[in-house]
Amino acid sequence: MSRFRALIHSRSAVTNVAELAGVGLISTGVALVFVPAAFIVAGVLIIAASIMIARAGE
Repeated sequence: MSRFRALIHSRSAVTNVAELAGVGLISTGVALVFVPAAFIVAGVLIIAASIMIARAGE
């Protein structure tokens, strides 16, 4: 019976590692979507601000 329990514990450790790896892949995927989006939004805001400043000077 002790061998069976050891097998169960080793599988749970492997499962935990797989779950952590999956969470890492998911968070990496989310970062790959949202980080470029943040740069795009910041760039649009800079362009909009520069247009507003240019129009204010006219």
